Amino acid sequence: MKEICIRLKEIDKPFILIAFSKVILMKWFQRLFKDDLQVIIPFTRTTFTHLTNPKKGYTPPFGVMYYCYKMNLPKDLIFLE
Repeated sequence: MKEICIRLKEIDKPFILIAFSKVILMKWFQRLFKDDLQVIIPFTRTTFTHLTNPKKGYTPPFGVMYYCYKMNLPKDLIFLE
């Protein structure tokens, strides 16, 4: 994941990364995005659609957040209902 984040920042295009909530506690992540990250936090755990069976959903046992780079959101921290 670290290599992906570094590459995304090098490309310098807006993106939203959906990742587990504890990634924000990782030092490399904090250093990489210390000045230009916005975060969307859903109130409930996200359910993802299965790629080969759209009727089958998956809710991970951990929370995820939406880490936004250069998205120009109205606030740096958004709680999503």
